[in-house]
Amino acid sequence: MPTPPRVPLILDMDFGIDDSMATLYLAASGRAEIVAVGTVHGNTSAAQAARNARQLLSVLGLQDVPVARGEAEPWNQDVHYAATVHGEDGIGGMASTDEPPGTIVEETAAEQIVRLARERDTMDAGSTGPDRCGRAARYAGTVSTVSWSVRTVMMRWCSRRRWWSCDGGT
Repeated sequence: MPTPPRVPLILDMDFGIDDSMATLYLAASGRAEIVAVGTVHGNTSAAQAARNARQLLSVLGLQDVPVARGEAEPWNQDVHYAATVHGEDGIGGMASTDEPPGTIVEETAAEQIVRLARERDTMDAGSTGPDRCGRAARYAGTVSTVSWSVRTVMMRWCSRRRWWSCDGGT
C-alpha cells in the first residue's frame, strides 16, 4: 500500500500540555509536514507558548520550523491562564531553563498564516482552539486581495489511533 502524501500544516496553538501532546502524536504519525507554528495565549502566555513550541520542535528535530507569536490576550475578555492545572509554563513545570534553539520570526502568527496560504495557494492550519484563524481572516481583509484559502483542521483526541478529524472551515 503506497504511503499517502504528507499534508503541509501550520500549527496554531498555545503549546500547553494538551497541545504539546497533540503535536507529538502528529509528528509521530508521519501524516503531516509541520511547515510553521503560530502561538497564542491559552494555558500560558503567547510568549511562553512560543518558547514551549521551540523546545518541543527541537526535541522533534524540527528546530528550523518558523515560530510566530500570536495574540497575547483574547479580543473581548480578560486573559486567564490555567496555571493551577498546567503550571506557570503551561507544561507542568517541564520547560527548560535553557533558551531553546530556533527563532521567533518577526511577522505575527496571523500574518504568517496569510503569507503561507498565499504562497502555497491553499494551506491547512491545525488549530486546537475555537477559531484561532479568525485573526488571520481579519488581517487578510486589510491587504490586497489574492486568491487563497485556509482550511482549519481541528485537532481532536480520537480513539483507534486517529490523530485528527476535519471540521471544515475556510
